[in-house]
Amino acid sequence: MWTPITLIELYDQIKKTETDLKGEVWNFWQLIKIEPNKWEEPTYGNKGNGFWVVAIFGKQVIWYNDIEDGFNISDYNQYGQIDG
Repeated sequence: MWTPITLIELYDQIKKTETDLKGEVWNFWQLIKIEPNKWEEPTYGNKGNGFWVVAIFGKQVIWYNDIEDGFNISDYNQYGQIDG
């Protein structure tokens, strides 16, 4: 049975990914990253009370999809809700 990722596990995933970032990509990450926040996602997010958003840039967010075990980029129109 699936269980949502914990904040500690999420930080571990972020740290693993950050080790691969270099140069301009590292600098960009430093500009857009935020403290992880759970955002609503209407299609699959209800089971885990949303997904962890880890960065915001313009009208897009980077969030961790713990159902598929990876980071995704999605649009948003309302702060706190990932577009489905």
